[in-house]
Parts: sequence; structure tokens; C-alpha cells
Amino acid sequence: MPTRTFGVRYSDVSSTWKSYFDAGRSRWNSAGIGVDISKNPDTSSKITAGEYSGSWLGLYAPWETSTGKRVFTIRINSRTIAAHSGGNYGTWFMGTATHEFGHALSLDDDPRTTRPSLMHHSRDRNTVVRPTAYDKEEVLRIY
Repeated sequence: MPTRTFGVRYSDVSSTWKSYFDAGRSRWNSAGIGVDISKNPDTSSKITAGEYSGSWLGLYAPWETSTGKRVFTIRINSRTIAAHSGGNYGTWFMGTATHEFGHALSLDDDPRTTRPSLMHHSRDRNTVVRPTAYDKEEVLRIY
């Protein structure tokens, strides 16, 4: 069973991307809901970035080990973010990383709510870049 406390390792990324990942972790860790996402080079869960050919911004892929422990891989597509961010590359990258960490906290894409949510694909990616009240309530409901 996933928890609000877990580690993630950074894999093959620049110092700039590392700072964006740190911001995404910090946005959840400072949300006041008991989340603790640490940077841990020894964990199986990882986050990476690159210039991928797909049109997606970020991808979250969970999997289970032979012991039943849930781990994940997050990939951030720098190429697509650069092409669509209109000069707000850093904001979009950090927001995407924060969104993908939301998946690691068991949040789904496009929740069935009209309230603002970091997990909505249709959100304003220039302004909705942190967990919203709805997102925090959902994490507390799940855990």
C-alpha cells in the first residue's frame, strides 16, 4: 500500500532539472498534510527527464516488486514542455513534476470535480502549479 512518505531517486538529470524536482517535492512536503517525499539515491522509485518524441508532458508508471512493494518511474518530457510553455518553461516543468508526484500519492488525472486541482489536465499551467485545497483533501481522504 502506498503511503504519504516515500523516497525517490533522480536519474540522469541536469542540475536545473534536479532543482525543478526539488521544487515539486517541496510543494507537497510543505502542503501541511503529512507528506514527506525525500530524495533517496538507494530507492527503486525514480524520476527522470529528457527530450522524448511523444506529445505528453509527464508520465507516471507504477509497478510492484516481487515483495508487493509499490514503486514507480516518473518521466518529464522537456521537449514538449519547451514547445508549449510560452516562455514559462521552469513554471511548467515544476508544475508537471508536482503533478506527477501527485500520482505517486495515489491521485488520479482529471478528478471529477469543478474545484481547482493540480491533477486536471485542463488547468492553467502558469498558475495552478501547487497542490490545491482539493488535492490536499484527497490525499488526506486516501490516507
